[in-house]
Amino acid sequence: MSADEHEPIYLREIVYEPEFDEALGLIFSSIRRADEVLEGLTFFLSRRAELGLAVRGLPLNHASWLSQLLPDRSRVRVLYEYTNDEVVMLDAWLVPFVPEREV
Repeated sequence: MSADEHEPIYLREIVYEPEFDEALGLIFSSIRRADEVLEGLTFFLSRRAELGLAVRGLPLNHASWLSQLLPDRSRVRVLYEYTNDEVVMLDAWLVPFVPEREV
């Protein structure tokens, strides 16, 4: 069995804008962790990009965002555009976990 047989088959090509790469570098100190998060995001977005949340005031496929939960309960949120052929990763930012206050 070759290594290629374990690679996911993407339905849409994933394209990374330089701003997206820069943002990931600021979020993650570990390249391995960034790669793990990217693998999950690209697997999902290449197949179901239309399930992200639309940005108000823009056409549905123009810009959407999706969050991925991290082990510390913070989230990485990504902004992307998509067509039937590709997903363009535009930007990313970290949304820290804020515990609810007890009343």
